[in-house]
Amino acid sequence: MKVAAGYIGERFLDCACRHPSQQTRRMKEKNRQAPLGMTARWTPSKSKPRWRVKHASLWRVLQNGTWYCPAIDSGDSRLRPLPFSGEPTYATIFWCTYGLWVALESIGFLFTTGRSRGGRKSSDKGSSGVIVLLTWLAIGLDFVLSFRFPQAAIRWDRTSVFLIGIALMLAGTAFRFYAMWVLGKSFTYYVAVHDKQEVVEAGPYHYIRHPSYTGALIIFVGLGLALGNWAGLLALLVCVGIAYAYRISVEESALAATLGDPYLGYMRRTRRLVPFLF
Repeated sequence: MKVAAGYIGERFLDCACRHPSQQTRRMKEKNRQAPLGMTARWTPSKSKPRWRVKHASLWRVLQNGTWYCPAIDSGDSRLRPLPFSGEPTYATIFWCTYGLWVALESIGFLFTTGRSRGGRKSSDKGSSGVIVLLTWLAIGLDFVLSFRFPQAAIRWDRTSVFLIGIALMLAGTAFRFYAMWVLGKSFTYYVAVHDKQEVVEAGPYHYIRHPSYTGALIIFVGLGLALGNWAGLLALLVCVGIAYAYRISVEESALAATLGDPYLGYMRRTRRLVPFLF
C-alpha cells in the first residue's frame, strides 16, 4: 500500500525520502512545532528508504489505498478538542478533573440542602433554577460548538492551552470550596437568610462578597480552554455570566433587606467578584 503525502501543510515534508537520517531530524523539528495529538509520526521502513505511519489511529484508509488525516488535510482549524483527539492521556486528565468538580458539587448540594429550611426565609426567586439551567446549557453548547464549529478552534499551542484550562478548573474548584468552607453553615445553594445571620468577612470575604461564584467562573473559563474552542468558551461565559449576574442581584437584595446596615456597609467596602476591580 502506498503512503500518499498529499497536502499536509508546511508542518510536514514529503513521505518519500532518499536520506532517512536527515529526514528524521527534519521531521522531529516539524513535529515539535505541530499541535500535539495531530502530529504525524513516521518511521523508516526496513525494506525501502520510505516512511510509513507509526500511529495509524489518527489516520483513515481510503478506498484507493492512500492514507490521510482529515484534521491535518483541512488545516489546524479542524482539530478536535484534545480530550477527544484519540490520545488517552488527555481524555483521562480531562474527565478526572471534570468528574471531580461535578462530584464535589453534588456532595456539597446534598450536605447543604437542609440549611435552606429550619428558620430561614427563602428569597431565591428562582435564581438557583436559573443557574442550574444555564450552567448545563452552557456546558452543552461548549461541547457542541467545539465539534460543530472547528473554525473557532484555539490554534495557539494546544497542549499548553489544555493544561492551563485543567489548572484553572482545579484552582477554581479549590477556591470555590474553600470559600464555602469559610462561610460554614451560612452557605446554601439557595438564597435563604435569617434574622440572626452575621456578615462574614474572613478569608476571601474580606475582599469580595461572592468568592464561591468567582471560583465557579474560573472553573468555566478552564473548561472552555480545555476544550480549546473560542466559540464554545464565549457561549459558556455568556450563559453563566447571565445566570450569576441575576443570582448576585437577588442575593444582595435579600441580604441587604434582612441584615440592614451591617451588610450595606460591607457592600461599600468590598467588590463583588474581583478584588479591587469588580
